[in-house]
Amino acid sequence: MVENADERGGDGLEFSVGTKEKSPVSVDENDDEVNGGVITISDEDLDLYNEWIDSCRSRFDDLEGIIVGVDGTDEPEDVIANIRREIHTIKGESGVFGLESAQRICHEAETAIDRCLESGCQFPTDTALAVVDWLKEYLLSPTSDVSKVPSSTDALLIQISEVGGSGEVSD
Repeated sequence: MVENADERGGDGLEFSVGTKEKSPVSVDENDDEVNGGVITISDEDLDLYNEWIDSCRSRFDDLEGIIVGVDGTDEPEDVIANIRREIHTIKGESGVFGLESAQRICHEAETAIDRCLESGCQFPTDTALAVVDWLKEYLLSPTSDVSKVPSSTDALLIQISEVGGSGEVSD
């Protein structure tokens, strides 16, 4: 668990611990790092962030199991709706912590699922699993640094854009 910037020694999340009035998390927009810069989390909210990261571990494992089993279910539409809802939740929670890259990947995944449902194409199991793998790498890796996106990001965005025939990544 991260308790402050010094504990990770620069190998992980960079925190500027302090109090913010409007939001528990803010991003230094003037920093040149990818994803808007250094994430600032107040002392009180650092525990909340660490709890969220811990909960993501089991949620991602559960989500992988659901995704793998979608083709073998009697009511795939309900299962796909649950997958989309979980991705939507992760998107929102990522936004609370200023994790714009995770938010974007989840948004694109939601959009791809919607396109797939509308066009009647087969659920993109491989792409959905790739999204979960990307989220794990970005958020859960012991060397995770959320100011830098995984190198697989562009390829994943292209893979997501091809689901349901769009071929375009939204801005």
